[in-house]
Amino acid sequence: MAGSINLKIVERQECVSKHNGQKYALLRLRTPQSKTIVDPEKPKNFKRIMTEARDGYVIGFEESNSPTRKGQPDYVWNLQEGDLVPGDVVTRFVQEYIILDEAGQIRISNTATVVVFGNSDEPDWEEMVRTAFFAHGFVLANPNVRKPPVVEKSAPSYEFLDADSGLPL
Repeated sequence: MAGSINLKIVERQECVSKHNGQKYALLRLRTPQSKTIVDPEKPKNFKRIMTEARDGYVIGFEESNSPTRKGQPDYVWNLQEGDLVPGDVVTRFVQEYIILDEAGQIRISNTATVVVFGNSDEPDWEEMVRTAFFAHGFVLANPNVRKPPVVEKSAPSYEFLDADSGLPL
């Protein structure tokens, strides 16, 4: 069972680069607090799973740095607060890298989280994930492992609903 989600733009800040004067927008995107999952064997039934909302950040330039889109705005530049875009905030195991933590200590990490735009139900979703991680300088440690284990604070709540009426089954 799978379920595609939309990210909501919850904050947008326009900035100017100190290095080259280029305008860019820093956007904070948030996953919904519930996901709808459809059972492919019983498509009229689906369940909503309550999840913890996750935030991710992206930058969009007023003028694209891509050689094929020179002079045109990035896709992200045109997004505004309240807009919904298909995608997810994805965490995966990656090759180890060194980071500086909040206390100023150097440590090694083997997970990373990035925003991936696209429909998670599409057959090429995993390729979109690999591409997004690579664009951020990460190499997936094991592409067959979809995400690191998550310790849940509380058990997720869900209910089965009839797709036509929306009423609990």
